[in-house]
Amino acid sequence: MKLRKLLRKLPVKKGQRELVGGGAVAFAYRILGFLFTYGLMLVIARRFGAEGNGYYNLFTAWMAVLGVLATLGLSSSNVRSVAEYSAKGQWGKLRPLHNGVLRTVVPFALLLGLLFLAWRELALRGVVGDGGLPPQVMLAMAVTLPFSALLLVNVEFIRGTKRVAVSELLRSPALLGLTLLAVLFIPGEAMAPVVANAAVIALCALLGYGLVRRYIGQIEAKHQAKPMAINMREHLVLALPMIITALSSSLNGRLDTIMLAWYRPSDIIGIYGTAVKISIGIEFVIGAIKTIAMPKIAEMYHAGRHGELKETLDYAAKLVFWTTAPVTVVLIVFAAPIMSILGPEFVAGAPILRIMALAHFISASSGMVGAFLNMTGGQVAFSRIVVAAVGINVLLNLLLIPPFGMLGAATAAGITLSLWNIAGAVLIYRKHRINMYYVPWVTNRSSKHADQPE
Repeated sequence: MKLRKLLRKLPVKKGQRELVGGGAVAFAYRILGFLFTYGLMLVIARRFGAEGNGYYNLFTAWMAVLGVLATLGLSSSNVRSVAEYSAKGQWGKLRPLHNGVLRTVVPFALLLGLLFLAWRELALRGVVGDGGLPPQVMLAMAVTLPFSALLLVNVEFIRGTKRVAVSELLRSPALLGLTLLAVLFIPGEAMAPVVANAAVIALCALLGYGLVRRYIGQIEAKHQAKPMAINMREHLVLALPMIITALSSSLNGRLDTIMLAWYRPSDIIGIYGTAVKISIGIEFVIGAIKTIAMPKIAEMYHAGRHGELKETLDYAAKLVFWTTAPVTVVLIVFAAPIMSILGPEFVAGAPILRIMALAHFISASSGMVGAFLNMTGGQVAFSRIVVAAVGINVLLNLLLIPPFGMLGAATAAGITLSLWNIAGAVLIYRKHRINMYYVPWVTNRSSKHADQPE
């Protein structure tokens, strides 16, 4: 209550105040998620060394990509479909929707898991390469993949029922917090963090399933809903385009780690992945603002309130710049001491931290490029940008990793991350005359000049 009273006194407009104070639950859980992420990173580094960190980073990078693929885009479409059925009072479609999605996703995820087991067996026999993946990591991925897909489906379904607090809790803090707790106490060698994370994913997936069924039962009882038929083909048609952007975005964030493993051992992956995770902290504020602002962008744009939308985006850009710039400077200047906290072997990742800190600052400073394009009908153009970025990312990694190792991977990732954000910002400026970037003492003057009639 005190926070709300304080926010009302802030000298900002209503839309801007919502960016600062709205979505308190999502923001709080995001803070918890970051704390658990860095706590987990520190504990794994101290207890299991660079090799343990490498196994864990490889596992999480591959699972992030495969999890998106395994859901066939149906986890993303769940939010829209559940919200649509709720708005139309078609409560009887919720249970058939959940059943239909699970009947599609779970068998496909199991098939992907079996393919990974086959790949592992062929790699062990020397028939094919292992892609830099240790056999034990491949086994953990194959077993965990169906649970990861189940978790993603349930989390998005819960979010569609407007239980944001529960969905955000399952998405990050619960998953990371329980993994951290397990890693703190379980004995074992380098694979222990992977096993702990896999077990927690399975636990959260089953918990999420139970919660979804409970919520559906409550909704059906409240509205006395009777079962209604749905067409799963229509849902697949809706979902499949979404997977292109989601999978491409996921790949862009993990290709450097995945491809570095083709050429370097697991301990190098551990050092590299740790530096990258530290640099991602720069995007904390923009991530929180995106959660709050996405529906507001759509609302203002489609209501024709373009002046208010521009003012809100300008305010968000300033807020992001002044909160991320100091953090970026600290990470660049003190990269070596920060990495040394994890252990002497991690100091080699200081140049990686500097490169990625700068890249994430450019990304954060570009504002909500993806959110804006997706909410204003520019999703097709955005998907083309992201897909093109994947191609550039692969090419740069192939060219730079063999001779330069970690530095090559970081350079490829940094260039790609900066390019697609800048490309999106340029597209928005050309189409909507909205400047997504904020540069002190420059942006305001250039914006005013652009607004003047010719």
